[in-house]
Amino acid sequence: MSITEKPSKTADLAVAARAAHLFRDDPPIINDYLALPMCSKVWKKIIPNRFLHWLVIDKLLKDVVPITMVVYTRARFAEDEALLAVENGTDQIVILGAGYDTFAIRHPELNDKTTIFEIDQSATQQEKRSRMKNNNIPEPNNVRYIAADLNQDDLFDVLTANGFETEKPALFSWFGVTYYLPFQTVESTLRKIAQNSAPNTEVLFDYVIERSCIDPEWISLHDSCAKFVSKKGEKWVSSIDPGNMAEFLDGCGYSRLKHLTTDKVNSQYFANRSDGLVYPGVIEICKAIHS
Repeated sequence: MSITEKPSKTADLAVAARAAHLFRDDPPIINDYLALPMCSKVWKKIIPNRFLHWLVIDKLLKDVVPITMVVYTRARFAEDEALLAVENGTDQIVILGAGYDTFAIRHPELNDKTTIFEIDQSATQQEKRSRMKNNNIPEPNNVRYIAADLNQDDLFDVLTANGFETEKPALFSWFGVTYYLPFQTVESTLRKIAQNSAPNTEVLFDYVIERSCIDPEWISLHDSCAKFVSKKGEKWVSSIDPGNMAEFLDGCGYSRLKHLTTDKVNSQYFANRSDGLVYPGVIEICKAIHS
């Protein structure tokens, strides 16, 4: 780890959001029971404490809290799709920008069925492994931790150096990352995956909706979140017009698309809830298939 490199603050917020979800919402969209142990010491104190939880989350962070639904919804979608892919014979899963992801740890039944490649910047990855060790969470034997920066490192150079087999289909899970990268990097990464992967490789990712395309009721949340992460030093720098997504992905080499627009996410994951939760129309989810 370099002197200037530090663990991602937004990755820390994401795992805290998944942990808080279990204390706030019933039934949970995803039961990430390892999220709280993977949190920083500060969040471990705040989340379970009723007063601190109210003060920090419901008061101090009230303007951005609705975006946390994106965090645990994308985690649930990624989990659903990964398990389905394994069921259909895929045995390579790549998690780009893994942060404090707990999928591999919570699914030990996949140890003998899959190889999971977790890619993130060195400081965040080292911090994750340190938190696992401090909480007596064993490292799964099917996970390969790869320190890399997609702005600088070639994705497939680092993957193949760690045993990734390009002739076999894979599932790439790329959540909470694209909007922090220049659009050119997003496009080149998607193209590179399509050009270097076997047919039927799948890419899951989320993206910030272009501001001009956001429903007026969600503009305030978009602006609050953009300002919040910018202050954390991890600015949103790219967005996409949902209406152009199919054409964009076709140009990148993907022939099939599952586009979870805001309405579709609400229908799939938030229907018939008694607590009134709805998915915010700021970030949407896609599954692209290379064939």
